[in-house]
Amino acid sequence: MVIKRRYPIEVTHTYSARQQFNDPKYHWKKWGGFDSLTKEGGEIICGTGNYPRIATKSGTYNTPAPIYVNFGKLGIENGEKLEKITLCFKQKKICTSEDKSPQNFPIFGAPTVRSYNEEIENNKVKAEVLTGVAPSSEYVETKLVYTKMTVHDVNVHDFGFIIRYPANTSSNEGRLAISDVYLEIETNGVDATFSAQLPNKEICEGETFEVTLNVTQNDSNPYTPVFDLNFGEGIEFMKIVRGTGTVKDVSTDPKKHQWQWTSTLTNKKATVTLLFRATKVGTWNFSMLDSMATSKKFSLNISVSKKKINFKTTCRLLETPNIKRVKQGERAVYTIEARTSDSIISELPLEIHFPISAEFENKAELIDENEFKLKDTKTERIVTLNMHVKNQLGILIMDMTFNDSGVYPITITYGGALVDTCLVTVLPVEYDHIAFTRQKITDEDVIESLSTDLDYTAISYAKYVYKQSGKEAELPKLDDYQVRFGVYNGDENVSNDIFLENTTWCSSRETQKLDEFRVKFHYNAKYPVYFVWTIDYIESPFYENITVEFTEPELYETKSNKSYNQAPALYAKPLINHIKGKNYYAEVNLPAKKSTTVVRCHNFNEEAVFRSSKNIVCQGLQVEWDYEVNQQVEIVLEVRVNTFNAGTVKGSRSITLPAPGVGQNTRTRTEAIGGQWDLYGLSPHHFRSDTLNYLWLDVKLNNPTTTDAHVKISNIKLRLFLMDYFDYEYGFEIDGERAEDYGIFFKKMTWDWGTQNDVNYYQTSGTDMTTAYRSNITKKELTLDFNIGNCDLEESGILLEKVVKLFTNKRTLFNKPIPKRIIFDHLPEYEFWFVREDAMEVEEEYGMYNVTCKLVIPEGTARNRAISITGTTGANTGIARVTPSIEGIVNKNGIITINEVNSDQSMIIKNKDEIKEGYFYRIECSTRKVYLTPPNSNITKDITASVQWNSQWFILEDEYQFKSPDSNITSIRFKERQ
Repeated sequence: MVIKRRYPIEVTHTYSARQQFNDPKYHWKKWGGFDSLTKEGGEIICGTGNYPRIATKSGTYNTPAPIYVNFGKLGIENGEKLEKITLCFKQKKICTSEDKSPQNFPIFGAPTVRSYNEEIENNKVKAEVLTGVAPSSEYVETKLVYTKMTVHDVNVHDFGFIIRYPANTSSNEGRLAISDVYLEIETNGVDATFSAQLPNKEICEGETFEVTLNVTQNDSNPYTPVFDLNFGEGIEFMKIVRGTGTVKDVSTDPKKHQWQWTSTLTNKKATVTLLFRATKVGTWNFSMLDSMATSKKFSLNISVSKKKINFKTTCRLLETPNIKRVKQGERAVYTIEARTSDSIISELPLEIHFPISAEFENKAELIDENEFKLKDTKTERIVTLNMHVKNQLGILIMDMTFNDSGVYPITITYGGALVDTCLVTVLPVEYDHIAFTRQKITDEDVIESLSTDLDYTAISYAKYVYKQSGKEAELPKLDDYQVRFGVYNGDENVSNDIFLENTTWCSSRETQKLDEFRVKFHYNAKYPVYFVWTIDYIESPFYENITVEFTEPELYETKSNKSYNQAPALYAKPLINHIKGKNYYAEVNLPAKKSTTVVRCHNFNEEAVFRSSKNIVCQGLQVEWDYEVNQQVEIVLEVRVNTFNAGTVKGSRSITLPAPGVGQNTRTRTEAIGGQWDLYGLSPHHFRSDTLNYLWLDVKLNNPTTTDAHVKISNIKLRLFLMDYFDYEYGFEIDGERAEDYGIFFKKMTWDWGTQNDVNYYQTSGTDMTTAYRSNITKKELTLDFNIGNCDLEESGILLEKVVKLFTNKRTLFNKPIPKRIIFDHLPEYEFWFVREDAMEVEEEYGMYNVTCKLVIPEGTARNRAISITGTTGANTGIARVTPSIEGIVNKNGIITINEVNSDQSMIIKNKDEIKEGYFYRIECSTRKVYLTPPNSNITKDITASVQWNSQWFILEDEYQFKSPDSNITSIRFKERQ
């Protein structure tokens, strides 16, 4: 048996009661709170209105109005037998007197409850009437069991009950309450739900599709799902794809099929997916009927449409098909691609609408092969032709040119319907130079990880940024912009045109949102790798307002690589024995004059070491290992450090492992390279807790002899010698080296601001007049006072030696000192370029050294670290004169003339063979050099010899204004001095 519970969907006064409320002879008293009774715990009370009580037996309104409880259609399936219906409700009478004694309660007789629906109302069916029990002073549940109703009686929209109470027979006023009204419906069927699901796609004629059937049992009765499957003639059953049970034809008529699914339940559920074929266009009803238990039915409609043909059209430049835009007068290719699932189709009649400026280069070929016909109107050119289809694929190529620039739609119709539109942008013929930016891969770790003759995939995210009046805006809809990302792996010394022609590009697109771009390329280790992003044509009116934002590209080896054209790796094996410990050797037979492949040791727990303390710096490292050799072998150790701010840096050391002694076959030893103050040529700044990311050790063996060697190696260890450093409020750095990494405690600097001038005077004989006639800025001294100290005096002494070297200038081959740069934390905007002449004044005190260091600043001024870049006018706001760098574009063959108006300085450069219109020039006044670069080229030529003898190398002191009658000056660059 199945028992279901159902709450009312509506509770209200009966229609007749509502009509009779205003007639006192019916004595009806209204109920209130009907809405609450449609759910569990709801309650209604009789005795509302201005006088909220039911009158006494002699009063006017002493009878509760009859109420209609509507349960709606119960939804019992055809074939189910209705055993009984039980109407359940609670009732009580309410005393409205302050004294709640039993004698003060109202008295109501038992209610009569009769079934109701529209047929009963019209006397077509007889109602079933039952009598309840009289209400008491407390809530008591009443259950009335109805057994004479049929499924038809209850499967109507207005099925319910009318509850009618008799009048109050007491002399006491009061109220009446009903709560928790519900039905219990008992049938003899199984409570099961089932459904069928179609795939979320369009189903076309001739295609296969899946239908998934699901059944769930909601009770515990014995049940075996058996379903009759019915579907129209346009659908054909193929097989079970997955799921439980069997599907078989149970029809006794050989001309008809009756498929039936029989299954078993697992956790009260069963599922099966069936494969069907759509054989005919139309809408077909699919149904599943539970034939064994409840005779329930589930159905859905399956729409089968005609096969569609997918069209894709493009119009591209022939030479660079991944660029959407074409050039006026240049050859372009318009391609139509059509795919159909119908293998019968062999020809597609098409109509194509082109702009009036289109010309067809392969017209004769199209006439012969595709029945090409052309019709011109005032606004367009209409082409009709037949596309040939083979193996369900059709491809048609039309060679074209366009005479006028603009943005044009090319539309294609098939069977009178528009199937695709291709927008083509034709650029003016003068658009010639595409703007681009490029980034060279310089990280040696990345380069070493690439293998020649393999395919790689580069990924970058990029977007356009268009700014109007300084604010980001939408791209103008006047052109077909696109971001392109590419990879160049070839010779660097080529022109920009050749560079772009040989770049491997991904597909282009127009986007103002960050989007992924992928490009595959074949790597050649002989050449560098560049990542390239295009922007727009320089000649475009929007070029100045468009930039491209992109992310750092990532490189992955392409999965399609099937062969590695590389020699087998040569290294000591087993690999793990390099670091496993004593007596676990990795061995290798190393041929004469050969080297092993690099073996990388990593994960030295450096992260835990350098993160465990905030201020740790490494002052030295040592690599130790055990080995056994049968002859002389060289070992090369390379320490690589990845830092947060400088990328990856490396330092190396090597040592020769000696041959065995006389009479010995092998030599076994423990060896080490490095020590407490040896960083393999690296800087302490790379080994700080706030800069070091991770490190690793590369090991390589070389056999320089003419005989083969046998080498064993094991127990490789890396020792780090650490030192605490202190974060002082002020410090300094020299050529990027931090003072605190050398144990320096900076106390003060002494520097006279302003210039120190060497002035020559002339005194006129016989007069009191002295005239200053020459003034030159001279060198000045910068004095530093600081302490050097560490754990003990010995270590402080070693640090002192390292500090002395830090402040010592290197020299050229001709002994010219090379200035070093010092930057102070409290003056970050300035840099001082110094030469140390005098020895340091050092005084030992309490285990540390007090140091005074005098530095000579040859320029006599500090430099502003920021570069000033202006156009043709500007100002030098520093206290000293500067020598600028001037850049521009040549407008006249053979000559470049530049004048500075305010100071009357000028320069003339003449060379009729080299200087050509459109070339770029750069004048470096500080080094007195002039360079010339052709357009679209990376090749720069020195033409300093072409500067005329009476020219001046420009010096800027205050306001300046440059003019050039035969070139465009694009920028003036210099660093101010303070």
